[in-house]
Amino acid sequence: MIDSVNDFGWRTAHYAARGGNMKVLQLLIDKGASLGVTTGSNETLLHIACLYGRYEICQYLLSVYPDNLQDVDERGWNATHFAAKGGDVRILQILADNTLSLREKTHEGCAILHISCSNAKYDMCKHILQVLPEILHDVNEQEWNAAQFVADEGNTQILNLLFERGLKI
Repeated sequence: MIDSVNDFGWRTAHYAARGGNMKVLQLLIDKGASLGVTTGSNETLLHIACLYGRYEICQYLLSVYPDNLQDVDERGWNATHFAAKGGDVRILQILADNTLSLREKTHEGCAILHISCSNAKYDMCKHILQVLPEILHDVNEQEWNAAQFVADEGNTQILNLLFERGLKI
């Protein structure tokens, strides 16, 4: 049952990555669980660990299975997009340290700043703007900029940050 699949294409290793317990993931690996599996929507273990802020799991996966660093899900999201949504700045940094570009966009043209803004991740937004200030003026396919993603979410703290950095409406 180690690699059995549920209706969403999730296996036990996906749940272990989401839960963040390294001992559980290691036990599954010792029992034969595969690290290269994806969900029904093509999410990898790394994607899931990034989304749920599982720093230790991310470090481990990057060290033993770096092949899925470039993988994208069905929406065109790579690990940086999931990290931006999850909000753990340390995870975004280790992805960048492992040469994953912070400039990739999703199929809908969303940058990591758009994703962190739409999920009210202030510290992540602040970090992205520090390491990649030119991303401030990116727009998606609908011509939405970061402020419009924030307005949709309603976080005035992030909106003020964007204005302080020079974003104009």
